[in-house]
Amino acid sequence: MIDRRRALALGLLAWANLAYAAETSGGPVNTILTLGGEPMTVSVTWLQSGGVVILKIVSSSPIGEELRPAKLEAADKLLKNRPGYRASYSSNGQLVLTFRITGWNKPFTAQDMGIGTKP
Repeated sequence: MIDRRRALALGLLAWANLAYAAETSGGPVNTILTLGGEPMTVSVTWLQSGGVVILKIVSSSPIGEELRPAKLEAADKLLKNRPGYRASYSSNGQLVLTFRITGWNKPFTAQDMGIGTKP
């Protein structure tokens, strides 16, 4: 028969594993991203599941049709080697960038991006 202390320890271990695997999200956090030497205001959100963080970066305002190819090229140069990288434009012309950070073992926060907390 299992004693109470051992049962409690096994229960805490099971709870900790479930808490680690649970999905969490954060944002939006407004910050500035420099693409092609030009600053652009963006909103960053994230979804964390276990050790994987998926970042989604969306420009605060639409990008003009004539600037879109250059912004995509600059985003590719900056982020193309990141796992899960995708770049596109929304239906209203906002630049949308996503990529993954793998092996992240603690809750992801705005401080991890070096930009402070949500306003």
